[in-house]
Amino acid sequence: MESSFPVENKNQDLVLGALSRLSVSTSPSDDSQVSIVAMSLLVMSGIVLLVASLNLANMQLVRAGSRSKEFAIRLAIGGSRTRLVRQLVTEGLLLALAGGAVALFIS
Repeated sequence: MESSFPVENKNQDLVLGALSRLSVSTSPSDDSQVSIVAMSLLVMSGIVLLVASLNLANMQLVRAGSRSKEFAIRLAIGGSRTRLVRQLVTEGLLLALAGGAVALFIS
């Protein structure tokens, strides 16, 4: 190149080196810059998932509290507390499975 274009390539050197495996840039010297960004994005997505889970748990608690009249009637006609707890756990599990299936379909 220097012999073909002496003016354009005067005093230019070519430096070859290994690229970082996680980087899309040619200038980082190691993976630390990329791993910091990746870790912070992972932490932020975990926090969002935690807030969403807490919100859903709170909504289920409020819903269960508003169903106290239904539970009182079920206990009055002979249902056991174990059976009521089993019903609540089954409803929560079905809701979680349906949400997981929808999330899997979307992803």
